[in-house]
Amino acid sequence: MHHIPCWRTTLSLTALLWLSACASRNDFPPAPRVGGQTLRSGLSIPPGETFILGGDQPHGFTVRANNIGPSGVEISADPNNDGSTPTILQPGANAEAKFEQGATARLRNLSDQRTAKLNVTIWSPNNQNLGMRYTEKPD
Repeated sequence: MHHIPCWRTTLSLTALLWLSACASRNDFPPAPRVGGQTLRSGLSIPPGETFILGGDQPHGFTVRANNIGPSGVEISADPNNDGSTPTILQPGANAEAKFEQGATARLRNLSDQRTAKLNVTIWSPNNQNLGMRYTEKPD
């Protein structure tokens, strides 16, 4: 079984703006806001794993996602300060979620057999760094 190792890196939204503009496609969700920094990217989440975005950032951010893959994805916040329940994004569906200062966005692949595929748009009110990493599937 092929397993993608955990990794952690901090990516600057401005550095990725240029790269995402080169790969711009019509099936990305529209940018959530005017002004600030916008990142559009394809995202694959291995079976049973969670993609984590953010944490310890000085401002909130917004994520719009279009599920273009075969499996559902749960979108939640950590910590969940507002008491909201996670959103389940079914294949073919779109969703928007807002995350507060210091919170992390957790996008969990609900399938243990198929890779989740999303087109995401991330908006931030300023040029802030957001950590990005995967968690491994629990044993």
